[in-house]
Amino acid sequence: MVKYDLVYNRKRIINKDGKALIQIRCYHKKKYTYLSSEIRIEQKHWDEVNQLIKKTHPHAGLFNRQLREQIQSFEEFEIEMMKVGKDFNVSMLKTLLGDPDHTFTFNHFVKNEIEMNSFKLNTVKQHRGFLNKLNGFNASLLFSDIDLELLQRFEQHLIMQQLHTNSIAREFKNFRKFLNVAIDKGYFKLEDYPFRKFKIKKKPTSKTFLLKNELERIENLDLSHDNELSYIRDLYLFGAFTGLRFSDVMSLSKKDITMMNDITYVNKRMNKTSNFVQLPLNLLFEGKPLKIINQYQDVSRETLFQPFTNQHVNRILKVIGSMTEITKKLSYHSSRHTFATYLLNEGLAMESVQKLMGHTSILQTQEYAKLLNITVENQLKGLYGMAS
Repeated sequence: MVKYDLVYNRKRIINKDGKALIQIRCYHKKKYTYLSSEIRIEQKHWDEVNQLIKKTHPHAGLFNRQLREQIQSFEEFEIEMMKVGKDFNVSMLKTLLGDPDHTFTFNHFVKNEIEMNSFKLNTVKQHRGFLNKLNGFNASLLFSDIDLELLQRFEQHLIMQQLHTNSIAREFKNFRKFLNVAIDKGYFKLEDYPFRKFKIKKKPTSKTFLLKNELERIENLDLSHDNELSYIRDLYLFGAFTGLRFSDVMSLSKKDITMMNDITYVNKRMNKTSNFVQLPLNLLFEGKPLKIINQYQDVSRETLFQPFTNQHVNRILKVIGSMTEITKKLSYHSSRHTFATYLLNEGLAMESVQKLMGHTSILQTQEYAKLLNITVENQLKGLYGMAS
């Protein structure tokens, strides 16, 4: 165990107010480490023999209590590390000083991981959202408190917040992710892992996609009277012709375009998954995506397309959808679904579609084949007047 005591003005530095710092001295493995208490007092108020602030100081009671609580929190932290089998070192205590409660919690661990890692912006937003929800449930969650019952109570808390089933599933995936990191770093015991028994519930989501004739209606829509409508329509078509997500289209740059054997390729590592895709623009949809790039690229701009927010594009797509009398809910992501179902319907091998979509598993691509089966069944029922 670490031995703690208090040291006044170790560096012999007095500030302009005549005060000096009180430090917490930690003795561990024959080595001293000094941590700041952030408390400064005048020499006349320090009791060197008893290592406390004299009653003559106006805040003696408060400051002495703060010093005791700091040392107590360090001792509790050391015990917590012993419980989870983590090798303790004094440098860990410096991390605690950044926490207002001076308690090493799962919340603090998550916060540190978010700040220390170079996650993508959208991932950081998602992780911070999880941390906010965790803090709303328990702002001082110890590792030793995390068990099956705790997960069940957190689930009920999120349900009471009126979160959708799939939104709750996302938060538990974040919980599981950070707990796995904690296991890897030795803060949590693998044998206590509660996600072995806790099932993350998820409901299947409907994927909106356009049929061939619906896509053609958008493509043939005369929008020459409005440059913004025309531009966003073409952005959507580019997504339908390439299967690229909105974030990938917005970040697409000249360096992502290469020529090989007279074919122009998009070589892109996707933002969401980091999976790599190679798209032959000349060969997809009779070269239409390449025509769109050539039409809108600007030598003064690093990216190929003018930047828009996803929210703004989706608002404009609703207008375009109403102009074509398409009743489906049109969003940019439906262009990716349209790409997959269109190619599968045209007879392209599922393995090829998987590669073009950047899917890790063929099971992801098979979901689009299931959508096509449902569409065919509904159309046949309508053709022969059968009740659906």
